Amino acid sequence: MIRIGLFENIKDMPRLVRMLQHHPDVEIKWMWNFRRTYPVASVSAHPELAGECDLCYTDNCDAGEVDLVIGEPGNGDMADCLKDNPALKAIWTDEPHGREGVVCGVPEFNRKALVRGAREAYMPSVYTLLCTLALMPQAKNLLLPESIGGALLLPDDRQAAWGNSWAATGTGANDAMDILRQLQLSFNGKIRPLCFSTRGTVAMGTFTMPAKMQIDQLLQIYHDFYDDHRHVVILGEEQFLSDCVIAGTNKAAIQLKEQDGTLSVSVGFDTAFRNGAGMTMHLLNLLFGLDERTGF
Repeated sequence: MIRIGLFENIKDMPRLVRMLQHHPDVEIKWMWNFRRTYPVASVSAHPELAGECDLCYTDNCDAGEVDLVIGEPGNGDMADCLKDNPALKAIWTDEPHGREGVVCGVPEFNRKALVRGAREAYMPSVYTLLCTLALMPQAKNLLLPESIGGALLLPDDRQAAWGNSWAATGTGANDAMDILRQLQLSFNGKIRPLCFSTRGTVAMGTFTMPAKMQIDQLLQIYHDFYDDHRHVVILGEEQFLSDCVIAGTNKAAIQLKEQDGTLSVSVGFDTAFRNGAGMTMHLLNLLFGLDERTGF
């Protein structure tokens, strides 16, 4: 049984608690409250868990009681836990700058690193996931052109931070470019998507570039790349990438289309899962050598 300690300042704690409680190999040992002023019962702070959870907050995060801690970068108590117990593993909800050996949590790129001895992983940004999921198969086959255009549909809570015109700089851009360069060393990193609208928790991106081969050949490349990654689905040309395909799941959907020599690659996922509780579960499974679908 994997014993877990949660630090209260995790985004969407109720969904994560709910999912972890249904994971067959997980036991939540404690939930730490960084303000230490909430009522003792967790359901008092999160009434949406009433009737589902009898966990209580604690101000004692005992590193010896757990195998994994989950929390945000900058949390000094979580960092102290990792110092106190060198065998402890960690999932950070964002990149913890300055820490060595922390793996970027794009499972479709870093699965081997996560399974083979990684102790810490961090949740990649929405932008990193959109870019890498859409473009990794082409990068691996040296098909990326010098410049890529496109458009992004981002969740409502990202719009204020990123603005209406956001290119490949800022949060998440470096991760995305590093991953693509590792797969295709000649790629110069010119991706210029335009953030044009928002909706709910869904994130979508469409990237456009010159088509270098027939669409059926490209589809085969994508199917081969994602063949053993169970949280990615490749849609056919006749299908439609919409909210109903991805909402409420940890899956990412990808669709390729070609018209007049221009290839468009669209990708979408529900950030409440793929960039939230679902991704946390996915990384947990890989860090402990479980099948990546366990608990879903």
